[in-house]
Amino acid sequence: MRQILGRRELEIELPAGATVADALRAAGLPNRVDVWVLLDGVRAGREAPLSEGAVLDFFQPVGGG
Repeated sequence: MRQILGRRELEIELPAGATVADALRAAGLPNRVDVWVLLDGVRAGREAPLSEGAVLDFFQPVGGG
């Protein structure tokens, strides 16, 4: 996700009641199933509500075999 954003960290402000999906949109990241989100260190669904000061980590899992 760092390559899409062009930076390692991004701070965004969202209105009360915002969700993980709102944060994805505000960050300009794709809302695809292969983009995982950690909300304060725990994997979260797109509908998860955000609280003030929440920390989100966006990433694409890497697998191999």
